[in-house]
Amino acid sequence: MPGCGAGCHRVFTVSVPAIGNQTDGGHLDGMEWTGPDYSLTGQLVYWVDGKIAGQSGMFSPDPREGQGPIAGACHVAGEGPDSLRCVVTGHAGAHGSGAVLLTLNRAQGIHILDSVNSGSASVALADLNHDGFFDVALRESTDIPDHASAPQYWQTFLDQDGRFSRTGCTKPTTDNTPAPTAPVTGTCPR
Repeated sequence: MPGCGAGCHRVFTVSVPAIGNQTDGGHLDGMEWTGPDYSLTGQLVYWVDGKIAGQSGMFSPDPREGQGPIAGACHVAGEGPDSLRCVVTGHAGAHGSGAVLLTLNRAQGIHILDSVNSGSASVALADLNHDGFFDVALRESTDIPDHASAPQYWQTFLDQDGRFSRTGCTKPTTDNTPAPTAPVTGTCPR
């Protein structure tokens, strides 16, 4: 795989819907490898007709150490060449996570529209408001008294016209609560 380091492996593959008169939408791969200092590095690869149509790092155009893919989902959002929209979740650093919202275009490859991240490793990908677009929930810490022992809360972000829009947060708790299955609207601690 071009640009993929030693020990490269596929974390996920997502079939991409065909649009217009296309017979094959291709697929998006989340790839990951371990660097010489044992840090993980990830890359997204968009394939069409067995050829690479685009490559990108997780949260930036270039792959960066400490950022790797977890899961992805794609859908058609309108018409035209930029109507293939995907949300990919990933880890960011030692304990963080995030999500990236992107479009896939056969001619121009992968284009990052927006991203969100948190200081916790918990992230969930789902269609929270049942509009056919994929959204994301991220867990975050209040950091009081410190990051590890502080109460944590979930925040939800909806895909609103190609941007992540935070809807609100759950009440902070020290319990290990599951990710929300619908948008939350509570006040966010920060």
